[in-house]
Amino acid sequence: MIIRGGYNVYPREIDEVLYEHPAVREAAVVGVPDDLLGEEVGAAIALAPGAEADAAEIRDFVKERVAGYKYPRESGSSTNCRKARPARSSNAISPCPCGRDVVRQIFCSTRSLGSF
Repeated sequence: MIIRGGYNVYPREIDEVLYEHPAVREAAVVGVPDDLLGEEVGAAIALAPGAEADAAEIRDFVKERVAGYKYPRESGSSTNCRKARPARSSNAISPCPCGRDVVRQIFCSTRSLGSF
């Protein structure tokens, strides 16, 4: 659960809305630390092959379907990172070929893609 400014946001609810968008192949909603609100809603999105969508389009899609405090403000997508797999029995996340875990890679690239 993500607590954004005292409001509870359940990532699964936002995941389900993201999966309704035709350009989204995979999505993961996570809490991103925020100095003002405690946590901000963030989304890591993998687009379907051949699909095109920008951050604003996906943000607006989600914003129309959920309460105003629930839609992701931070997001990013990655086309050069493979899905993380458990590296060993402890279920640690395998690093992306770029040297960072997949969620970190996506949020690092968010700055260049623009925030929600």
